[in-house]
Amino acid sequence: MNGLNDIVGQDAKEAGRWFSRDNLLINAYWGNKASIVNQRGLDEYTGTEYTIDRWGLDAKDGASVTVNDGYIRLTRTGTDNIQAFTQVVNSPSLLSERTVTLSFLHRGTGTTHLLFAYITTSFGIIGGKEFTNTNDWQLDSITVTLPAGLSYLSVYIYCNTSLQNGYTDVLAAKLEEGRVQTLAHRENGVWVLNRTTRYEDELSRCLSNQLVISKINNWVCVGIGLPLSATSVNIQVSLPVPLRAIPTVRYTGSFGLIANGTWGNAIDITSMSVVHVMSNSLILECTTASDVDVNKTYFLASKNNSADNKIIIDANP
Repeated sequence: MNGLNDIVGQDAKEAGRWFSRDNLLINAYWGNKASIVNQRGLDEYTGTEYTIDRWGLDAKDGASVTVNDGYIRLTRTGTDNIQAFTQVVNSPSLLSERTVTLSFLHRGTGTTHLLFAYITTSFGIIGGKEFTNTNDWQLDSITVTLPAGLSYLSVYIYCNTSLQNGYTDVLAAKLEEGRVQTLAHRENGVWVLNRTTRYEDELSRCLSNQLVISKINNWVCVGIGLPLSATSVNIQVSLPVPLRAIPTVRYTGSFGLIANGTWGNAIDITSMSVVHVMSNSLILECTTASDVDVNKTYFLASKNNSADNKIIIDANP
């Protein structure tokens, strides 16, 4: 291959090295670890769960996603030979009957299946195609025309390998309108992205799906509220953007309820749940074993400086 034209045909001259369409995928450039939105903060994710922002790992038995400086690695660690890295696409109805191209830069062991999935009234897959990994970075793409009445759309990057600990590395992925990929081009035999992203820009696109309140120092206030009873307090927490759906909430580390004027004497929390969502805030019901004074105002705060102190507000589909 001598350049972008070798991969996508004569129309690529129109794209060239200066042109790049908008990426319909979010948080999909992984060439620089500092620009990857990873609010949950782990370097490795295992099993079927959400990983870096907007991306999920789908595996029946044994898989991991590791966040590296320069790429995402999807690894088989169990008996199942197919593991999927997947994202649900926003506003799928706007893409009904449109032609789109899905492309990605990859390397690794075994083979990579790139599947393009959609749902109208029942689940169906279009555009499935198999590509062979090599030790060198390579760009592959598929182009499909989507059906009418689209109500669900997601993309999958599958690591399909018979090798235990076989892997696929992915540097970037892109879903865009049109028949020509504008993800990358070659310069002197090396793949170069047509466009890179800033962390701040991608984070702003992720926050409607997930907000992780982290790096909370000792006694830093997360929210404020009033008691419902001797064992329950409603805490209002600000949101930077409206959430796309009613979220769930979970927390790690150590949090407590502190009555106004009694810093340092925190009541341990036994659970959190979302009870109401507004455009710029939500209400968390925080329960305790006892000791809430119904005549006082309470703050929700971390009890120490641990990096484990996180509140994960999750509105992912």
